[in-house]
Amino acid sequence: MAKIFKSIIPTFNRVLVKIAKPAMKTASGLILTGSAPALKYGKIISKGPGVYKKGKIQKINLKVGSYVWLPEYGGTKISLKNGTYYMFRDADILGTLK
Repeated sequence: MAKIFKSIIPTFNRVLVKIAKPAMKTASGLILTGSAPALKYGKIISKGPGVYKKGKIQKINLKVGSYVWLPEYGGTKISLKNGTYYMFRDADILGTLK
C-alpha cells in the first residue's frame, strides 16, 4: 500500500516548484491562443538547505513563495495526489519574477 506524504523537503541545492498555468485571457478581456510561446514559470514550494563547498554550506539565494522563471526542459517531475511538482537545482533557475 502506498504511503501518503505530507510534504517533500528537497536535499542540498534543490528547489521544489509548482508550475503556474499561463493566463488564457488578458486584463482587457482578449483571449490568448495556444500558438504563442508561453513563459514557463512557477512558485517555489520548498527548498533545500544548500550545498557544501570548501567545508561550509552555501545557502540557496531563492525564497520560498517567490515566482521563478524556469528552463523549457529539465527538472524531475513529481506527481502527487494534490498536484504535479518539479524538482530543479538552484543553478537551473533562470531568474526570479516580480
